[in-house]
Amino acid sequence: MDVFISHAREDKDTVARPLAQELERRGWRVWFDESELTVGDGLRRTIDDGLSRSRFGVVVLSPAFFSKDWPQRELDGLVAREVEGRKVVLPVWHGVDAAYVTRYSPTLADKMAASSAVGVVALAEDIERALVKGETPRDPGDSAASTFTPQPQTSAANPVMSAIMAQNPAALREVLRAEMAAYGTSLQTLVSGRHREHPNAEVTRPLMAQLMPATERLATMLLPLVEHDPVLFDRELRSIAGRLMRGDHDGYAFWSDLPRASVWWLTHVLGAYALRREAFGAIRSLLATQVVSRGNRVTSIAGNFSSDALSAVAAALGPEAPKGQQWKAPEWRFLVTSVSDSAALRSAWPELFEFDNDPRRALAEWSFIQCLGLGLQGQGTVAWWALGPQAIDLAARLHRDRALRQRLAVEAFDITLDDLDTRANEALGHSGRIQGSLDDDAARMYLTGTY
Repeated sequence: MDVFISHAREDKDTVARPLAQELERRGWRVWFDESELTVGDGLRRTIDDGLSRSRFGVVVLSPAFFSKDWPQRELDGLVAREVEGRKVVLPVWHGVDAAYVTRYSPTLADKMAASSAVGVVALAEDIERALVKGETPRDPGDSAASTFTPQPQTSAANPVMSAIMAQNPAALREVLRAEMAAYGTSLQTLVSGRHREHPNAEVTRPLMAQLMPATERLATMLLPLVEHDPVLFDRELRSIAGRLMRGDHDGYAFWSDLPRASVWWLTHVLGAYALRREAFGAIRSLLATQVVSRGNRVTSIAGNFSSDALSAVAAALGPEAPKGQQWKAPEWRFLVTSVSDSAALRSAWPELFEFDNDPRRALAEWSFIQCLGLGLQGQGTVAWWALGPQAIDLAARLHRDRALRQRLAVEAFDITLDDLDTRANEALGHSGRIQGSLDDDAARMYLTGTY
């Protein structure tokens, strides 16, 4: 869970439930029914229990809360809780003011808090700020106070990185909101009203040429979040998933799958970079974020698939095969070539090109981890990694490095190392091999240490 809301029973319907619903509407996972405070509970024990299930806690301070006669030391220590030096409990004043709180705990009254007086939407924004960047909420004594003061960007090259470097989470959210809206508009423009139009090459080729600049742009906006703000990275992935779910599934499948082809490219780039940086939390988000496709089939947003739309994109935008020949996997060739040709990725994200100035290895290694992670979920995948030997070194490293394998299991796959070791062979078995691809050298290396 992202956040728990600890509250007195009397405050459930007036503030706790509406706040939980607003946070869930924004994509956060909220735990609140079981964190209701009752007489006889230990306040510290209740908070500790909430923090064992969530990253951040909200405690509603109200007349009903203070009627529980908490020990003074528990009230004074309420907001002192820290995890890795970061405050993780935020008080919310509900029907009380500083003078009221001071009667029970002067120490608690001096702490920064949010206030329900600003309304549930603004209150959710305050809590969201704390969730995203650990930022302090507005002064509860000033309900009209501005949530943030914009700061000048440090670089025009990447507005997301500029906002991160300026330590301005509110500006960062605004930039991402604008970028996500622009990407969504691009997707909508491509497919709107076309679902019953036959997707012949004459119609689709110019549209697909418009697709990649928008996709590449979004990739460069999300890549900084992989390391600098994994919580916000997770949220943006869920926003993309929501856009895919809203697609029209009537008519020709091509038009529903075209946005998925864009996201297929996007998630391969994000995953390859996350793996190079060992940002396993970002990998976890990529594997765990779900979308609903045609036929109400639930899959990961990082679903490793092939479709008529993806094949058409690859044929239209990928390199031509030598005369008289054809690519074994035109989708993979398109992915590698388009990443390699991206000036924006080459200039700012060199980790993708660390091996012989070629993104093939980084992408193949991600494909291997992707197949392993999705296979653990029982999802079928395409083993692009089996097209060449590029994933073997990673497989060998994982086989011999127990600590790295454990990090992958716990941080990326959300399972134990023993579970990973037991199920890895079965998980990799879910990968569909491409006709003419190499043998499963990387899989055998991972499982046995040899091939």
